Amino acid sequence: MNYYEWSNEYYKSALEVNDSIEKLKNQRKIAPKSIVKELDSRITEYKKIYNDCMSIANHLMNRYYGLD
Repeated sequence: MNYYEWSNEYYKSALEVNDSIEKLKNQRKIAPKSIVKELDSRITEYKKIYNDCMSIANHLMNRYYGLD
């Protein structure tokens, strides 16, 4: 696997995590107040994972193009 393929795997993972974030946001809209804080916490954690995936994907893509 080269940097380009590896980068695309991270992009795909980021998209999957983003789908999970959107599902949690939709759940939050209809959730009782007792659960909203927990959902917010999960959304925050998933956003961190998403940002990490995107950062790594971009880094690998830069390596592929010789920019890093």
